Amino acid sequence: MLAWAREIERHIPKSPGWWYGLSQLLLQWTFVPLFRVRLFGRANVPAEGGVLIVCNHQSFLDPMLIGMALPRPVEFLARKSLFKNPFFGWLIRSVHALPIEREGRDVHAIKDAIRRLRDGHVMLLFPEGTRTRDGSIGPMRAGLSTIVVRSQCAVVPTVIQGAFEAWPRTQRLFRMRPIKVAFGKPIAPSDDMAGLSDEIKRRMDELVRFL
Repeated sequence: MLAWAREIERHIPKSPGWWYGLSQLLLQWTFVPLFRVRLFGRANVPAEGGVLIVCNHQSFLDPMLIGMALPRPVEFLARKSLFKNPFFGWLIRSVHALPIEREGRDVHAIKDAIRRLRDGHVMLLFPEGTRTRDGSIGPMRAGLSTIVVRSQCAVVPTVIQGAFEAWPRTQRLFRMRPIKVAFGKPIAPSDDMAGLSDEIKRRMDELVRFL
């Protein structure tokens, strides 16, 4: 079975642009009615230049929610083990996922994210490192400030609410629950690594209260 899947992967284009656009449309057509998705503050996301979307991590739905919400292509970091399956690995690569080791500090992945942000891409980062267990925003892991300071990109604090109720990590299947996504005002590039994570967390907490 594994050899068969690898043979298929060799014949699939590595990053078809048409597939990203098609998958975005399909998500919009399905997610909006299924989850009654409401979006706030999309105009806060800069139309050009490197942008880091810093978002809480509620469920497996999160990357798809952010990707369908924005007109610019969004790249994101995903757990490296998800890429082991040839077909699923191709699928998430085709929607601009990049592998990262969840345990420890993945220097290669961080450097790759910095390079892409410097090249003007939009990156999605879940600073908690894993999905929430209770719906709340957990502590931010190391690496966030390094990426922002070295790339000198704009940071857009973002909050998803309702995705935890729709698909908590203890459930195998999702449920139809209303979901809201709010994009905050961008934070300008800064060299202040010490206070950056605290400022991002403060703004995310404000968005939670708004929603």
